[in-house]
Amino acid sequence: MRFRREGSCFVLNIHKSYYETLYSRPVVALSGYCAKYDLPDSLYAYLAYGGTTGSAKDALAEGMLALATEKGLLQPGQTVIECSSGSFAVALAVACAHSRHPLMLCMPATVPLERQQMLTKFGAQIVLSNYVYGRRGVEQRAQEAVEQTGGYFLNYFDNAQNAFVSAYRKYSKDNSFNIKVEYISTCELTGKTLIIADPMLATGSSLVMTYNALVEKAGMPKFTHVATVIGSEEGVEYAKKHLSANNCKIWCGSLDAEMTVKSYIVPGMGDAGDLAYGEKL
Repeated sequence: MRFRREGSCFVLNIHKSYYETLYSRPVVALSGYCAKYDLPDSLYAYLAYGGTTGSAKDALAEGMLALATEKGLLQPGQTVIECSSGSFAVALAVACAHSRHPLMLCMPATVPLERQQMLTKFGAQIVLSNYVYGRRGVEQRAQEAVEQTGGYFLNYFDNAQNAFVSAYRKYSKDNSFNIKVEYISTCELTGKTLIIADPMLATGSSLVMTYNALVEKAGMPKFTHVATVIGSEEGVEYAKKHLSANNCKIWCGSLDAEMTVKSYIVPGMGDAGDLAYGEKL
């Protein structure tokens, strides 16, 4: 129950459903940080730890239930089925208990008994699968549970409104390279706000190719934010030239003036993919 003040009166806010009370985590303006570093725009921090379990997964679990209800995929009192045993499982168990949805959690039999017992205390029903079949076996048990109970398979890996892209530099013998987009998994993007996180923006080629591949596969976003830790002037200018200025903004933590002959940022850290998986430094 919440009240808002109008003049000398207090008005009671009555919500039509539990889901209208979600997304109440505070957003804080980092005005001191912006003033210290003379940032031209405002910077805000979303404090995602204020949920019941103290994890950022609280908002994810609540939001996915709300979205499924809004789309008519999840009916009042319908059983929710998910493949999870970690922090998301805990957050989902609490969210389902609050919203009065029974919960079935499918997981391999190797999950520690203490974890299973904790999730059971939160109200979840545990369904175990043989560990030798891995993730595929767990998902098969979830599909069987859907057929048996008529429940809703949340499937948060596929329905979390996230996109995953694998793009890398493919080098030739003369050290020239092309950008190869190898893998894309994405939700529908048409009319949505897209946030692309890239650790480093060097030439900008992989960013532009990734953006074009996402648009081709999933539709044109309403607006796109590109967030990068460090970038080169050349890369930022290339991205600005090839991305629509009307619906795209680039947020860059630090800007370097030039790159090496191998198109690495100077005096930056090299290519993020090389540091993680390769040796081309």
